Amino acid sequence: MFIITSEEYSQKQQVLIKSLRKKACQVTFLITTIIKQLATGAFPNNPSLAASTIEVNFEFRA
Repeated sequence: MFIITSEEYSQKQQVLIKSLRKKACQVTFLITTIIKQLATGAFPNNPSLAASTIEVNFEFRA
């Protein structure tokens, strides 16, 4: 049988939350990059218009 204290559980939970936040940031960056590339393809002659046309916001809550 494995017993874990509430303090150990809390520490493990904090590590997991930090890991999930990091992954969420990586995914957000990847999706934002893909959408910007798609928008740039849609407006090849005006990249500033492409950048301002689409804005992506993801929020991660633990």
